[in-house]
Amino acid sequence: MFATFLPKSKKEVETVNLAFYHRRKDCRRPSLSGTTIIVWSSVLLPPSRIAASSSSSLVRQFLVFICSIVLLSQSVGRSVTIVFVWSSQILPTHHRLLSCVRRLASVSVTILPPSSQTAQKKNPSPFQFPSFEFREQKLNQEKNLRLRRVKQIVLFLIQSLDRLVLCLGCFWIRYKKIKNVAAEDYGDLDLESGEKKGFFPMVLVQIPMCNEREVYQQSIGAVCNLDWPKSKLLIQVLDDSDDPITQSLISDEVKKWQQEGANIVYRHRVIREGYKAGNLKSAISCSYVKDYEFVTIFDADFQPTADFLKRTVPHFKDNDELGLVQTRWSFVNKDENLLTRLQNINLAFHFEVEQQVNGIFLNFFGFNGIAGVWRIKALEDAGGWLERTTVENMDIAVRAHLHG
Repeated sequence: MFATFLPKSKKEVETVNLAFYHRRKDCRRPSLSGTTIIVWSSVLLPPSRIAASSSSSLVRQFLVFICSIVLLSQSVGRSVTIVFVWSSQILPTHHRLLSCVRRLASVSVTILPPSSQTAQKKNPSPFQFPSFEFREQKLNQEKNLRLRRVKQIVLFLIQSLDRLVLCLGCFWIRYKKIKNVAAEDYGDLDLESGEKKGFFPMVLVQIPMCNEREVYQQSIGAVCNLDWPKSKLLIQVLDDSDDPITQSLISDEVKKWQQEGANIVYRHRVIREGYKAGNLKSAISCSYVKDYEFVTIFDADFQPTADFLKRTVPHFKDNDELGLVQTRWSFVNKDENLLTRLQNINLAFHFEVEQQVNGIFLNFFGFNGIAGVWRIKALEDAGGWLERTTVENMDIAVRAHLHG
């Protein structure tokens, strides 16, 4: 390191500085005649190591370095100015060292002690260099940044490969014309005519909501219009609202549909523990739910079509190993602007490609939390709803899959 800064000719004798001085772009080169050697104690000779042993080999090496520069500079006929910048207070060992340097001919020695923080702000010295610790910390930060970038690239490649495999799987499904077919097709069966031949088990519909004043009417109205025998359907409006006005509005809406013949109940929790998972767990534990075989969940902003149950429940017929039927859903305002169209494309890829391929080839896909029909026994065997996480949909899906 030292050899690279030794002057080799008259042209190079003008100024000899350390690499740290050149890295400071805001520092001006000192206009000193002859050769200027800037010695930074924390780099070349730490004061703690000098104080430990004044006659150590390190001190001798340092003196040899100074003398070699001085003798080489004198050989080309130029004077030498040595500037010492100490990173701590001047120790007695430093004085002994400087006294040795002063004995050299044609050498002027200048000592720049460290100034206070206030003085550094008012009169910044051109000889304030970063310490080794600072440079090492900066290098570690750059190394960590490069490592993070490499990880991001690797994760991007893995995700891209995953998307490619999913797309190939989707093309294979289309090529082989693989399709899940329900065990029974109700077609245009009119339930109001009294003809109820077919598979009509007891279905529980839950609508969890919390302060949903803007959308509660649409969701409750859509669920109450489901095309399913009234005696086989129970609707639970699970209201966790903390606004008394919203509670009153939702309760009045439920009473209105009760008067129209819908089998619907309003349930409000005083202690809101567990958020949505706690709300569903509390509702499904009611005594009157034990007679129901299936449960489907809709958020307050969902509007299912009237034939939702007629297109989903028949898949469970003669298939006791089936625990969940997940349906696709879309946005009501998907064509409103560019952002909604892009969101709809992303959602369509999730259902059309990701969910379909995983369901057919891996026999597993994540429950989306809504618009799915669960077999209540499968929920109970998997441990039911747990309040340990806010992604209760994926939690129950993983546990149900691991349970078999």
